[in-house]
Amino acid sequence: MSNNSLLIWECRNCRHSDFALEPTLLHSKHRGGFTFAELLTVVVIVGVLAGLALPRFMLTMERMKVSEGTSILTILYSAQKRYAVDNDGQYTSDITQLDVNIPSSQNYNSPVAVDPSFTDEDCFNGIGCGPVARIDRRNGGPPDLYRLEIIQDGTVTCQQLATPYTCSQLGF
Repeated sequence: MSNNSLLIWECRNCRHSDFALEPTLLHSKHRGGFTFAELLTVVVIVGVLAGLALPRFMLTMERMKVSEGTSILTILYSAQKRYAVDNDGQYTSDITQLDVNIPSSQNYNSPVAVDPSFTDEDCFNGIGCGPVARIDRRNGGPPDLYRLEIIQDGTVTCQQLATPYTCSQLGF
């Protein structure tokens, strides 16, 4: 039996009392495979699904990169706090004076330590807080995408520098 054949049971002499079912081989004229219209439909459906899923996936990947930047800032924040304890509450703007070694990142430019214009006492009394470290999200070329800063009370903030992601899309 070939691939294009179908075996069915057919009734011979069905009107008489001595009828019998006999196997009959039917040959299909359809050669198998898919028509162009069926293939085109599948391609369109897959394209629509990819178009819906890809932006969501890219945003999730960017949020993972934000986590990397936040981790770096948290390490710098702790180092700045230790430095301030040893130096009468003063922060440094020279990252080499901190007791940390931040490895280079392919997602971010080198982090920067910042000496805030407010003291910790000003920050905790509500007068004002300043950033103690910042890091810019690398775009592969100017301009950078966004800047993450950590201020004296430990809050991470985001400043939009360019598109495609807004800080609110990233969870800020």
